[in-house]
Amino acid sequence: MTTRVRELQSEAPDLHVHVLVPAPKWISSIHGRQVDGAERAKVQLSDALELFKQIGISATGELGGHDPMKATRLVIPHVHPDLILVSTLPTGLSRWLMMDLPHRLARRFRIPVEYVMGKPVNDDDWGTIPRRSPGPLRILLVEDSVEEAKLMRFALGETEERIDLTVVSNGAEAVEHVRANGQDEIDLVLLDLKMPKVDGHEFLEIMAKEFNVDALNVTVVTSSVSTEDQERAHALGAGAYVIKDPDIHSFKEAIQSVIDEVAES
Repeated sequence: MTTRVRELQSEAPDLHVHVLVPAPKWISSIHGRQVDGAERAKVQLSDALELFKQIGISATGELGGHDPMKATRLVIPHVHPDLILVSTLPTGLSRWLMMDLPHRLARRFRIPVEYVMGKPVNDDDWGTIPRRSPGPLRILLVEDSVEEAKLMRFALGETEERIDLTVVSNGAEAVEHVRANGQDEIDLVLLDLKMPKVDGHEFLEIMAKEFNVDALNVTVVTSSVSTEDQERAHALGAGAYVIKDPDIHSFKEAIQSVIDEVAES
């Protein structure tokens, strides 16, 4: 991260860095033991500020809530950043990359986003994302596996009272549902990729031709860690790409973050 910050400093000598460290409620260690996320976040913040001080870069910082999307939303109004730089673990280890955080931050806040373990996320064609109507969040779940659908229902469990869930078993049924009800009657689509008849990418292609994909708020939820699958989904209009984490707590947290983001938009 410091290498990229030095590069930015060479371009803007008066660079100021504001460090935001979301403090999760819990963090699973490499051995599966849960440790105090808030205490760990305090140490990370202190270390980051000390590092920037040592290399002569002006920096301030704060702890945020456990949800990085909410934490960023709260800090942006008083920081007014020109760039969001996300420091994360490598692909396969990063909860933030599994929940597609860099792309979601860029799409939500219309600010360039980079992350140090991968290439910058660049997308200037933001389009217009309409605000949703008040009331229960109307979710279309597109999942062909009965077991995976059960997993999704579990992940949605805590939001059950504030959602209206419709489940279809393949992309063809999802297309017909959107055509029959209209995109204005759907607040969020949770979309699997690998399905019979019409797969996830094909669904996105059809939606892009017939509807405003941004208005549908399509989140791909898949076990595929393929960069090609992810980039294609983004190019076709998916707002987020969430990987089915084998750690059920991390997966549930990622889904809840998507739900909260759409509910607040």
